[in-house]
Amino acid sequence: MGERVRAALAALAALASLSTAQALTRAPGPPGPGHLFPSLTISAPNSTSRPCARHSRQLDRALANRTLWAMHMLDASALGPGASGALSGSVYQLGDFDQCVSAGLSAPWPAQYCLAGVHYAVPHTGALPLHHQEYAANGSVWDKIHYNGAEHHLPLDTVTWGLCVPAACDARDMQAALEEHLALAAARQGDSIARASNVTVAHCTAPLHRLYRADALDVIFGVLVGTLVSLLAVGTLLDLADQDVPTDGKDQAAPAGLGRRVLLCFSVRRSLRALVAPEPRPGGLPMEPVSGVRFLNMLLLVCAHRVLNVFRGPVHNYLDVAQAVEDLSLTGVIHGQLYVDTCFYLAGLLLAWYDLCRSKPQSLSRSLLLRYIRLTPAYAVIILFYASTFYKTGSGPLWNMMIGVERDACRSYWWTNLLYINNYVPTETLCVFQSWSLAADMHYFIVGMLVLALLRRHYRWGVAALGALFALSVALPFTLTALQRWPAMLMFTPGFLRDIHRSPMFRLVYSASHNRASPYLMGIGTALLLHKLMQRQYRFSARWTWALEVTSAAVMLPVLLTSVVFYNPEHQYSALEAGLYAAMAPVAWTIGLVTGSLSSMLGTKSIVRFTTTPRPFLILSKLTYCVYLVHWIYQMSSTATLRAPYHQEDFKMMQESANDLLNSFFLALVLHIGVEAPTRTLAKLFLMPRGRGSQQYSMTRSSEQRDPPGHGPAVPAPHHAPRVSADPNGNVVKTEK
Repeated sequence: MGERVRAALAALAALASLSTAQALTRAPGPPGPGHLFPSLTISAPNSTSRPCARHSRQLDRALANRTLWAMHMLDASALGPGASGALSGSVYQLGDFDQCVSAGLSAPWPAQYCLAGVHYAVPHTGALPLHHQEYAANGSVWDKIHYNGAEHHLPLDTVTWGLCVPAACDARDMQAALEEHLALAAARQGDSIARASNVTVAHCTAPLHRLYRADALDVIFGVLVGTLVSLLAVGTLLDLADQDVPTDGKDQAAPAGLGRRVLLCFSVRRSLRALVAPEPRPGGLPMEPVSGVRFLNMLLLVCAHRVLNVFRGPVHNYLDVAQAVEDLSLTGVIHGQLYVDTCFYLAGLLLAWYDLCRSKPQSLSRSLLLRYIRLTPAYAVIILFYASTFYKTGSGPLWNMMIGVERDACRSYWWTNLLYINNYVPTETLCVFQSWSLAADMHYFIVGMLVLALLRRHYRWGVAALGALFALSVALPFTLTALQRWPAMLMFTPGFLRDIHRSPMFRLVYSASHNRASPYLMGIGTALLLHKLMQRQYRFSARWTWALEVTSAAVMLPVLLTSVVFYNPEHQYSALEAGLYAAMAPVAWTIGLVTGSLSSMLGTKSIVRFTTTPRPFLILSKLTYCVYLVHWIYQMSSTATLRAPYHQEDFKMMQESANDLLNSFFLALVLHIGVEAPTRTLAKLFLMPRGRGSQQYSMTRSSEQRDPPGHGPAVPAPHHAPRVSADPNGNVVKTEK
């Protein structure tokens, strides 16, 4: 009899402990006066998974006893009622990530950090906002929280919570537990608090020691880096040793063997000398303004991507900042797609100009091979980094959601990147998000080479083909935008920023090559115009130079500033207006680039030439391709590692953009010296043998390359390996007097 009594008392004590734990983590009580959302749970005692259910019951008992390790897990979780800043747009309630993942070190089993997205149905009255998401001060709070479907509005009724849960419980276990818990809360509390209507749990982060385990891809990346470092060291030492080798009175040292020439391709000294070498002038045309524009455009593009990556993550004062998109001063950031159009225009201009200056035509297959070799090695190294080591370089509440997703994409879809079809293959996530433009550029390169080949054979037919393609490139975005009722431009709306990889506007319109071709084709047309003017030795007078620059500004500024019209919530959508803007805005912007190019390359001294030709700009412009590859790494990492919502301030954003630029150019220099420059030089070594001559161009040297007065030609340096040239296709450029 006594044993039965003791057993009954023990059962009652266990039930009391469980009830206390439920009061802490599970059982929803009456909401407090400032609570908007019901409480959540961090345990799943009813899970069908035995380990999950066992660990959850153990957690409930430990919480009832106020055990330290369990209280660490509870304290690290954002459980709902205490949401802060939700009415200002802070829809990420992250808890304490580091406290959660370290709680498992003292707990009897490991803990993991999960993100739970909960959509709430709220009892709104249907009141309309005064402007953006501003509501009458004496109105209902539910009207502000309720999402009315406006694209410009941030859904305040969908909140992401950071929960610290047993690692034995997977996302499905916790989702079922939360759904059960929130259904009970809705039955008890009625309309006094938000009712959960949809729950998703994802992006769980296991204990960190599991994240840092090396796999085969990590080994491959490590071996690759070690090999490159060794080759750079050996090549540089050989190059320095060659300086001490006597030439026996000859202008050049004796030719080295093939193995030695291969190693010299990795000389850091030679790569740096090529990097700081003056710009060549194919056909006597000064290319310095083009290089300067490329550098300045990359600065603007990096800053625009900084803003994009910040607003992809948690922002504490999102609603305050959302109204700033109507400010004209921010148009340079929110209309960043124009900077990509600038890249396409410059690529088309350089491709066509170098081809027109070539003395002999080059086959499409050879040109495509050289282009592929120029772009792909550095690109492949970045893809391998994404697929392997990148994930292990940090951690944070959003690390799995951002870095983990791109890692998985690169492991699954790397081949689409290396084939340059990743902007068309329908994948869930892009590997190296910004690389869609590299695929588009490769497509344009092929089309451009075909047009240029036709121009060489039948000039008029080539011009007609170029004109027809340009008309098609304008008609397509107009037609698709108007018929499908797409927005006039890619807009940084909350829906797009929340999942940029799956945005239909981005995947079907923005990144599709057929919708972005007009600037590239206009670049080819500009090269044809320049070629005609150079043949006639035409130069613009000072008056015409200034007129062209004023025209450039008068065309480009309205395109940049009018983007605020489409962010105005009172603006009524028109399919015709959207189609016209989508088709003509890139054309108008590129017209400004064309007039600026003509004034700076064929005119007198001007503002454009002065601002685009400083010597540091010309040197750094050679790193812009590598900057484009690496800058997303810094920006995405800074958002993924946030432990608390970001508070947006203009000066803070400028500081971080400057930091992005410094870090990106430094890493780009490393990538250029270690991968890009050596592989391009190796391609020339094997594809253009010294004995058969190189691809010839009509060239003149820049003012920095000319011989000083009273001196003869400089003695050429020993040439054991080909030098890196400025030709965008990777060809050897012969410079003549």
